[in-house]
Amino acid sequence: MVTTPLTDSMVAVGRRLVERLDAAGLKPESALWLYDTDRESWKLLISDRKLRDEGPLARYGRMREALQDVRDDLLGLPFDAVMLSPPDTGALGRLRSAMVVEGPFAGLRLIGHVVNGEYIEDAYIYRLT
Repeated sequence: MVTTPLTDSMVAVGRRLVERLDAAGLKPESALWLYDTDRESWKLLISDRKLRDEGPLARYGRMREALQDVRDDLLGLPFDAVMLSPPDTGALGRLRSAMVVEGPFAGLRLIGHVVNGEYIEDAYIYRLT
């Protein structure tokens, strides 16, 4: 059961973050809010294949650089809420193998779905390719 709701503000801030990453040329393949039932918190998962080539520290560094000039636009989004994830692991990998969400921030909400054998409590998908 989701104890912390996903707010309109979180959705808007996540969208701005993804837009900014796109503008900086980082263009994540997948971006979504996913509720972590173990921690009872939301994580904004950002994923692309370059993560494997560059490694997470370098990729986080590039994200920080891309977001420096828009920090005020992202207020309310703790940096530890953003998580880089390889595209084919965990819930993200299962979602990607089952569906594609494309277009300029399609905004698909999944609540209480089983995807490839994994229960997705709640998710908001901007992009999933």
